[in-house]
Amino acid sequence: MRRYLHLWITILALLTGACFGISKKATYTDISRDPSYLDTIFVAEILEEHAVPACEELLKKLPGAPIVAKVTGAGAVEHLAFTSRQPVIVKKLYQGNGPGEGEEIYLTCNTWSLSLYGEPYSMERGFVNVLNTGEDYLVFIEKQEDSLGEKTPVYSLYCNNIITPVFSYENHENRIVDTIGVHTYVPYRQVKNNEFFAASQTALDALETLKGRLLELYP
Repeated sequence: MRRYLHLWITILALLTGACFGISKKATYTDISRDPSYLDTIFVAEILEEHAVPACEELLKKLPGAPIVAKVTGAGAVEHLAFTSRQPVIVKKLYQGNGPGEGEEIYLTCNTWSLSLYGEPYSMERGFVNVLNTGEDYLVFIEKQEDSLGEKTPVYSLYCNNIITPVFSYENHENRIVDTIGVHTYVPYRQVKNNEFFAASQTALDALETLKGRLLELYP
């Protein structure tokens, strides 16, 4: 009897989780269907005490990523339950057994999501902005994910750090917005043209230095 009770509890938990995920997926879809939804979303800026050591670690680890590629943004970011993804087209494969050149894939990262559970509503990006359509980026990929029957392959970025390993081949003017209170969240509309989200010049310098060193390795 106890064995069946445990089974029913497990089934109930799975059904509850599935219903919750479906309801949240609908919420994400409804919000992102409105083109102006980004005007109401916040993003976090990284503090220098976190940016400096994180960038130093990435400079050592990223060249050893399983897959390194140059890609072009191919569409808007898509928000799913508990994660986000974005389509890109592979232009050049620098290292690894990854997608072929000219192939369209989805990129995702465990630091990407649309958070609607509390105030303020936020878009979690790992302190790096969404990819612009038609713009080239250097990306560091860990592996191909199970795409659950979708035609477009899904690849996870090498997200073993708080910073998303995606770097534009173009120069961007990065605006630093002062924060108020205990968190570093700022309105996305104020930094929508940034490449990086940094809370200070020191933090931004660390990110831009990391980008410059990596682009030298993969020009």
